[in-house]
Amino acid sequence: MRSTDPRLPIAFFRDRARQCMACAQVDMRQSCMVRDFSSPFKRTGLIQCHSPHLSLSIMNDPIEEPIPLIIWVEFYLEKCSQVALAVALFLMEAYEGASSFLLGHMTEVLLAVIAIFGSTYYLCCIRDPWFELRQRAMELKVDKPNSYLRSCGREVWVVANPIGGDGNGVKIFNAILKPLLEKAGIPYRFIQTTHQGHPKQISMSVDPKLCACLALISGDGMVHEVMQGYACRAKHDAKKLRELYDAIPLAILPGGSSNGLSTSFGYVDVVAACDGLINGTQQPLDVNEIDFLNPQREGLKLWDAHAFCFGLFADYDRLVETKLRKLGTTLKGILGAIAIIGQRQEYTATFDFLDASHNDFENDEERKAKKYSDASLLPDSPGKPAGWKRIEGSMLLLTALNTTWAANDAHTAPYSDRSSGSVDILFIPGGSAVSRLGLLKTMMAFESGDHLEIPFVKIYRAKRWNLLPDIKHDHERTTLDCSGEQFPLSETTCTCHKGLAKIIGFPDKQLAR
Repeated sequence: MRSTDPRLPIAFFRDRARQCMACAQVDMRQSCMVRDFSSPFKRTGLIQCHSPHLSLSIMNDPIEEPIPLIIWVEFYLEKCSQVALAVALFLMEAYEGASSFLLGHMTEVLLAVIAIFGSTYYLCCIRDPWFELRQRAMELKVDKPNSYLRSCGREVWVVANPIGGDGNGVKIFNAILKPLLEKAGIPYRFIQTTHQGHPKQISMSVDPKLCACLALISGDGMVHEVMQGYACRAKHDAKKLRELYDAIPLAILPGGSSNGLSTSFGYVDVVAACDGLINGTQQPLDVNEIDFLNPQREGLKLWDAHAFCFGLFADYDRLVETKLRKLGTTLKGILGAIAIIGQRQEYTATFDFLDASHNDFENDEERKAKKYSDASLLPDSPGKPAGWKRIEGSMLLLTALNTTWAANDAHTAPYSDRSSGSVDILFIPGGSAVSRLGLLKTMMAFESGDHLEIPFVKIYRAKRWNLLPDIKHDHERTTLDCSGEQFPLSETTCTCHKGLAKIIGFPDKQLAR
């Protein structure tokens, strides 16, 4: 195959590639073998280099032995010109050698394939996050003498959902956590979940004489399941439940789709979570006791430490976990958000809550600085003791959280305190004042926490609450959602238990607000 632009010689591209690599300041001697080429893809490198973040190679001639690269991706394009390679090299050079370009908000691969005078040359720049994670993990110090796991001497049971999130649970254990546990001399047992309800079964049967901690590699759903197992084991007695968490605390490692709880503990990635597991101590976490007063399911009780949703968030969760579940994390998230904003469903309910602002804030200035709404402007709840306030009428969103992050990209309650004994109530009213464009702006602001600057978004602090939806009118249109688990509409009550659960980690290590 001949070049469509013979004016640019091969040497031009070789020299430009060398300049790019020099600009990137990559170490030509570094290499990391993750997998070899299979025989059809074996090539020799005219130029090759490796860094913790990328591989850069230009190849042309076949050889017998494979070349170690971080990851190799190869596309064959029948029709392409030297211009494609020139543009790719220019972009790399403009962004100071590809690294900042790749590690920004772009995808993992920038690749140009070019046919030159009968030979095929490949320019391959690939970000490898696992290589960087492994390097950081191996640099962690694991000899902290007062850490919980070192002091108790029992096994840590690691439970991973192999299909949760992007399906990386087992890989997280094998590539990162397992080497760290062995390095620290901490005994462990690894369990892969095989069916729905398996985490609950494990938590109901785990022996505190053998197990020091349940380390969960998954999303918020597995934590929720384990909490239900503990609650059943303690027969829903708060005192016994507290004793059980003291004996077998939990550790949360991000391996799911949302990872709101792990993000709320400051774990921006799995290495930070492993650090918290191995070097951390027991930290308190509030747990909400939620009762569903549904005549058809009398006595249904849940214990949850994450989020309870009615309205927009509940509709979103139901959509992405049912109809869109198989589309992948990113795609289903985008389509789910578009769908619920397009539908803009409003629901009618009465919500009463015991205001906690007078206990949690020293003065009104602190409340305003933390962007909480003034609950004194709300009407008192009829028939309730002093301090109870009421929200009623049309609602777009009502969410109760006791963690700062609802998901790793939703900083829903930036000033929530995970062990204060209070829960944050996020509320968006219905009505013409909230347009679809306004909802879109609100959704886009969740990641930064700037949604609290939007006038129609309200947030309150509560000790207890009671929700009474319009069951007759809305029972076929929506559901209630508790940490991703769906329930039919019913009157619901909640009491927040201060510091009931124990999580292995570091004190007050939350992401910067």
